[in-house]
Amino acid sequence: GLCSKQASHCREDGSYGGWAAQAVKLYGTLVRQKYDQYDLTQYDGDRAKRWGDEGCPDVLEPLAKQHLVKTITQVQSVEDARKAITNGYPITIACNFGFRASRDKNGFSVPEGSWAHQQFICAYRTDIRGFLVVNSWGPNWISGPKALDQPEGSYWITEEVLHDIFTQGCECWAISSFDSFKPQKIDISRYTVC
Repeated sequence: GLCSKQASHCREDGSYGGWAAQAVKLYGTLVRQKYDQYDLTQYDGDRAKRWGDEGCPDVLEPLAKQHLVKTITQVQSVEDARKAITNGYPITIACNFGFRASRDKNGFSVPEGSWAHQQFICAYRTDIRGFLVVNSWGPNWISGPKALDQPEGSYWITEEVLHDIFTQGCECWAISSFDSFKPQKIDISRYTVC
């Protein structure tokens, strides 16, 4: 999550992609865990709005600074997204596209409605060409079958849907080089183009 008083320009729980990308670079991130009296293990919309207005508590800011993102790169096409994911860089996606709260038999959801919301893309699949989107709202906001060991609360979107997101002017940023997070060996052969 984003942690910065300076990043609270919108006074809500939504986020502008460019501001959020700069904020994680300048002010850092927090992991979903307990920090003394602050339990961040579950998404809390009221807390998001409150921290969007007031900033996160002062005691958490030095902890967030331990986990800075060193590199942000704007992603502007499906091809850019494929390259970022296959090189191990997750992508934030900030847009007004809403999605159906159910997945089809292959784990995909389709655009429905409008959300001013930020999520992230963390995988690519080749059997049905698409990207895995993870939402912050927890595991129960969406139902339906999952595919390829996708996490709870996530859904796949097709390359065509991501192309539409780019043509609507949504902001996407690839992030890399986290401080204090050691690289891990991850078997991505099931999810990405080799």
